[in-house]
Order: sequence, then C-alpha cells, then structure tokens
Amino acid sequence: MAAIYLGTAGFGLLGQFQNIGHLFQSLSNGAIQNGVIKYIASEEPINYKKRLIQTAFSLSAVLGLLAGVIVFVFHTWINDCFLGLEHPLLPFLALSISCIFFSLNLLLTSIFNGSKDFKNLAYFNIVQSITMLVLFLVLTHYQGLNGALIGIVSFSIFSFSLGLIVFKKKYSFYFSNFRFGFDRQVLKNLSGFSLMALATILSYSFSQLWVRTHLINVVSLDAAGLWEGLNRISNFYTFFLAMIFSSYILPKYSQAKNGKEILGQMKSNFVFIAGLTALILILIYLLRSVLVQIVFTENFLPLNSVIHYHLAGDFLKIIAWLLTNMLVAQKQIILFVITDLIYHLSFMALTYLFVVSLEQVTIAYALSGMIYLIILAIAVYYFLRNKK
Repeated sequence: MAAIYLGTAGFGLLGQFQNIGHLFQSLSNGAIQNGVIKYIASEEPINYKKRLIQTAFSLSAVLGLLAGVIVFVFHTWINDCFLGLEHPLLPFLALSISCIFFSLNLLLTSIFNGSKDFKNLAYFNIVQSITMLVLFLVLTHYQGLNGALIGIVSFSIFSFSLGLIVFKKKYSFYFSNFRFGFDRQVLKNLSGFSLMALATILSYSFSQLWVRTHLINVVSLDAAGLWEGLNRISNFYTFFLAMIFSSYILPKYSQAKNGKEILGQMKSNFVFIAGLTALILILIYLLRSVLVQIVFTENFLPLNSVIHYHLAGDFLKIIAWLLTNMLVAQKQIILFVITDLIYHLSFMALTYLFVVSLEQVTIAYALSGMIYLIILAIAVYYFLRNKK
C-alpha cells in the first residue's frame, strides 16, 4: 500500500525516516529488553524481579523523555542530513512524543517474553501491527508522505495504552512496580545487555542510513526506494523469526550452564532454524514475481532480478543470529560488539568501494553476511573451547 501511495522515491524516504525513528526509539529505553527477558525468565527471587521492573521502568521513562527531547531539538539538522523534507516539523514531533511510549512498549513485550506468555505476546504483537497499519493507511491517504512518516512512529502511543488496560489484571505484580526507583546491582546486570543491543541498533541504523544515502547520491532516489523494498520483503519473515529467537532461543541459551549444554542447544537450534529459514526463502524466491506485484507496484519489478542475492544475505544473517544470541545470553559483550561492528562496517566499506547499482548493493549485502558468519564462527569456537 505504501508503494502505491508513495512510489519508489517516497519509499526510499520512508525507509530513511524509519531508520531514524528506530534508532531514537530503541535508544529511548537503553536497549535493556534482552536483559529484562533473561532475568524474568531466570529463577531470581521475587524481590529481585521487583527491583528489576522498577529500574527498567525508570530507565524507560527517563531515557524515553530524553530521546524525545533530542529528536525535537535537532530535527532540522537530522532532516537536512538524511531526508530533505520541506515540512519536517510534524513527523519529527510525532517521533519525539512516541519515544517514551515505544520504550514502555518494549518493556511490556519483554515481560511477556520473559514470562513465556507466548499467547499474549502474539496477541499484543497483532494489536500493534493492526494499529500501525490503520494509522499508516489513514494518514498516508489524507496527508501523503508526511502522513506516512507520522503513522509509522505513532502506533506505540495507542498500543501501549491498550496493552496496559487489557493486561493490567493478569500482570498486576509487574504493573504495580511501574514506579521510579533505581537499583545499582540491577543497573550493572542490565548494562552488559544494553551495550550489546545498543551496538547493534547504532551500527545497523547508521549503516542502513549511510547505504541508502550512498544509493541516493551515486545511483538514484528510486534505487534507494527499491533497496527499501527488498528490506520490507525481508521484514515479512525476519520479524517472525526474531520472535522465535527472543521468546524461545534466547531464554534457552540463558538457562544453559556449561559449554556442553550450550553446544547441544546450538545444534538443535541450527537444525530447526536453518530448515525453517531455507523453506521460507525458497518459497519467497519461487513466488517473487507474484509477491512483488501484490505487495508493491510495477515500478518495483526490477527487484525480481536481484532478490536472490538479498535472500542469500538474509540466510547468512539469520544463521549468524544463532551465534549472536548465545553471546547475548552468555554476556560475551566484547565478542558481540566487535563482530557486530565488523559486519556493518564491512557492508558499508563494500558499498563505498564497489556499489554503483542496485544489484551490486545486494551482492555487497550477501558478502558482508558471509564475512560476519565466518568471523562469528571463529569467535564462538574459541569461546566454547574455553567454556567449562
């Protein structure tokens, strides 16, 4: 639908703004969600979980407010660097307000994940998706590109309010501790997870902004929109797979007590994830012509000739997630941050050195995924060899 209203050029700008929004919204809670999931899922005392929720809520509120203020104060500079919108005030104001609600939304989903309440987690994600879709369609129809930008960042305001109302009774213990209070030990425990997640968010968002800007400057704005189209196709299945990682694989890795148990989890996870991912990607490739015409417009048909490289890059990245989730669960901060930076820097470097077309950027994406997986495999091998 966005492709129909906005075209390839507008789609490229939508991708730029969404990356900016993701960066600030994710920073708005300090990227602590994986840590919250781990400690809720673990057998920690009730008193510790109380302090955990209070500290997580306080961080989410304070950092969400701070991120919103930064967005609003610097919105003109951000717009000039990455977007060039004629009227940027309303989209950036919506992003500024949404930061704190997005932050609290992440806290809610972390509680569901840590409690292994997959039914309510799925329900809440469906509600969020429907809310975002309705807002996006209505605002895009009446306000064009600016409406689309407002819609993709405003949904968290409504979904958090609804989630609080619907789940208040069942999760009264957690919601009753949505109050201000910081615990030093909890902050220390969450800091490692925060650093790892922030490294991913910053490197991913910046690399996507940089690559898309490179395409705009070297190829065309339409090429940037086509690249965003490939990313949207990826989102269809990576969102689903990411839920499996956060709700099942990450908690399992967190419960592993030694190298043998970690390796056993890794082997079983690999068979399941590799098989499922390969099946999904093969179906996407076989149905690519139909999919592009259903989801996008005829202007996006050039994607059919380059999508195979992008799917290969996605497969390598998803397999790498099996290793990075283990590093997250085992709090291997240095290994995680270094390998993640190498991944995104290699993608940026390959793009800068060789990319002058859409096909070449998809090849660079696949090659950077291969580099990432090889380096991760070496790092994990040495970690497990020394793990008792």
